[in-house]
This record gives sequence, C-alpha cells and structure tokens, in this order.
Amino acid sequence: MPGCFAIGMISIRIQQLTKRFGAVTALHHLDLAIEPGELFFLLGPSGCGKTTLLRTIAGFYIPEEGRIFFGEEDVDQSYGGRPLQTQMTAREQLPYINTREDPAFQFLGVPTLMRSTGETTNGAFGLMEHWTIPPGFASPYHVHHLEDEAFYVLEGEMAFVCDGKWSQAAPGVYVFGPREIPHGFKAIGTAPARMLLMCAPAGFERFVLEMGEDLTSPPPE
Repeated sequence: MPGCFAIGMISIRIQQLTKRFGAVTALHHLDLAIEPGELFFLLGPSGCGKTTLLRTIAGFYIPEEGRIFFGEEDVDQSYGGRPLQTQMTAREQLPYINTREDPAFQFLGVPTLMRSTGETTNGAFGLMEHWTIPPGFASPYHVHHLEDEAFYVLEGEMAFVCDGKWSQAAPGVYVFGPREIPHGFKAIGTAPARMLLMCAPAGFERFVLEMGEDLTSPPPE
C-alpha cells in the first residue's frame, strides 16, 4: 500500500558520540553496537548518562560530536541534517512528575532531591530541593560561567551573598544569581531551612549528582 512500510530488526551503531549540558559532559566519545535481535541491557548509577544516550538515539537531543546509524543509514544524513525529533509528532517534550518518593541523596552533607534534570527539560534547566539545611551551613563562595542560578526559600531563614553584598531571605523570597557574578548562601536563625535551587541552562545538576552521596553517609567535616 502506498505510504506504508515494514519495520524489521536493524542494528544500531554509535560512533564517538559526545553530548554536553553546559560544562558537564554526559556522553564522551561513546562507541556502541547493538546487533539485530540482540537483547541489550543498559545499566548504571543515576547520572551516568543512560537517559541522555536513549534520548540522543531517539533524536530528542542533538549531540555535539559523533554519528548514529540505524542499519546502514546515518541518522543525521538520512533526515537532511535535521534532528530526528523534527520527524516526530508532539514528542519533543514529555510530561514529567517528580515526588518525594524519588531517591534522595546528600550534597555537601545536605539532604537533596533532584526535581528535574536536562533529560526531563530538554536541557532547559536543572532543579533540586535542599530538604534540610542546618543552621550555620554555608555554601562555597563560587561563580558559574555557563549557567544562571536561582533560589526560592520554602522554609527557614537564609542569607545570600552576591558580588560581595549580603541580603536576608525569608520563606517566599526568590533570589537570582546571574552567571559570572560570585555568590553563595548561608542558613541563619535557629531552625533548619528548605529551598529550591535552579540552574539554567541544565548541566550543573550533573555535577551535583556525581558528587552526591548516600543519605546514610556521614556529613563532611
């Protein structure tokens, strides 16, 4: 019938695939071959690049380097140099729900839940929640070169320093830290604080996941 086609089993070959989110390299010169009919399992810890690889193969991400072959067809060349997702309908962004039941971890000793990553936002931003920031805890005074950072205080009292100037923030206060400007934060008062932290574009959350530790790990000294 005109307009119909049959899909059989084909191989998937990946050559030197590289995908970055900001300063973080999620896939680096990856080579992979899956033969027709082969049962293939993709296993690894959170943040190792599994979802990035699958979404890149599907065409939702555009890699910086490398080639993907379906059978003998080069995906990029077969679709006129356009990303494969442009050939799909209403699949470029998928709904995503994150709850407190998702696995949490410690980042710099603070219980943290990753709310969104570049994989779930098409690289737009990464969002995390610091559950319990103990009084007196302070982040390093640091600079982001590739992403802006924003904070929203949910509970407790926080103080933020931006370009050497301090300001206090109670629940409901939003703070924006532009890239290239040194900034940091500290939990003040007598009760723990809770806040959301967002970086845009995505990429920094990869560093957080790589540095994250199990919740049962002792806090850093």
